[in-house]
Amino acid sequence: MKIQNLHLTPRFNDCDLMGHVNNAIYLSYIEEARIFFLNQILTNDWDWKENGIIIKKHEITYEEPIFLGDQIEIKTTIGKINNSSFELYHSIFVNDKIKTNITSTLVYFDYNRLKSKKLDNHILQKLKLC
Repeated sequence: MKIQNLHLTPRFNDCDLMGHVNNAIYLSYIEEARIFFLNQILTNDWDWKENGIIIKKHEITYEEPIFLGDQIEIKTTIGKINNSSFELYHSIFVNDKIKTNITSTLVYFDYNRLKSKKLDNHILQKLKLC
């Protein structure tokens, strides 16, 4: 399965007084990348209320700042897959130069029972193909 990378351009309000993208904005960027990625691997009839995926943790390493006008490419890949959770690795590039690495831990979640659940075969197979 060929996964497309997300391309973004920072908005003026993404930047702080120093002229670079504010650290808090990176979570918004990877939220877009995560949704873009999951929409590519899951089917259109996916029921998000029954088969939720929630965030447990983010780890961010800032290598270099991103500035207004930069063209951002976010590459998302699958990391470790556990019983009821999995990791997504997000690498943010500008002109093929790494700017930030983010690891997100996501949990497969049953909103009706309000607890995590084991990854079913459908999503497990999709994740393993990436």
